[in-house]
Amino acid sequence: MRKASPSRWLRRPSEWFIFLFRGSPLFIQFFFAYFLFLSLKSVSPIFDPLSAAWLGALIVLFLNTSAYSAEIFYGALQSIPKGDIEAAD
Repeated sequence: MRKASPSRWLRRPSEWFIFLFRGSPLFIQFFFAYFLFLSLKSVSPIFDPLSAAWLGALIVLFLNTSAYSAEIFYGALQSIPKGDIEAAD
């Protein structure tokens, strides 16, 4: 888990990712992603498939779910008593 990492270069991006996707409404994320993908479409033709609404929604749902799952697993790992972790080692 990168959020629990002692390295600041691994911890900061994961904290901001979780903060961004958990702190904003899902509906707003759909709008921002859709308009981002539309603007990327004008940059290069390789981004054409991303302008489909269903694919953009799928990407946003994946990122949103991964942020919530990361926070759930982080909380679960933090709740394990230190003695139990030492005993397992």
